[in-house]
Amino acid sequence: MQTTETKAVQRQTPPQARVARLESIPAYAALTSFYGAPGTRLVTVNLPYPLRLSWDTITRITKTQCNKRVAKSLLSVLEAVHAEYGSSVCELGLDLYGGGYTNRAQRGGTKLSVHAWGAAFDFDPDHNELRMDRDEARFADKEYDAWWALWEEAGWISLGRTKDYDWMHVQACR
Repeated sequence: MQTTETKAVQRQTPPQARVARLESIPAYAALTSFYGAPGTRLVTVNLPYPLRLSWDTITRITKTQCNKRVAKSLLSVLEAVHAEYGSSVCELGLDLYGGGYTNRAQRGGTKLSVHAWGAAFDFDPDHNELRMDRDEARFADKEYDAWWALWEEAGWISLGRTKDYDWMHVQACR
């Protein structure tokens, strides 16, 4: 039987290759040519484990929409997260869903968010607020290293890890 300490050490090591890698990801300027017009080419995917809405944790969702070009990768990452963390997904907030597809502008801006193409997802926004840096954001802690390794192995970008803000957010856009 593994101890919590052993599990934490194991999670610091990036997981074995087991996620579907995105074929490629576009720069922001090429989002429409790559993914189609915002709000198009969306598919509904069944999630491998239920997610709780971050603003209403009693409500569980079992499906989400995303762009068809990211669907296979999104599902494989979440399947690998569930395999890696098991029942710990809840205690770590990896099941707190802040949103996926929504046709809206970037927070505080006028350009469309990557969410408008169905190629971005937010998790646990209450503990990983937009302006939080690595000293404040929950997802910057060591126990989330495997979470990030799985997303990055699949080709997704974390603004938290690359720019040290918006730690809730993963996107398929450079």
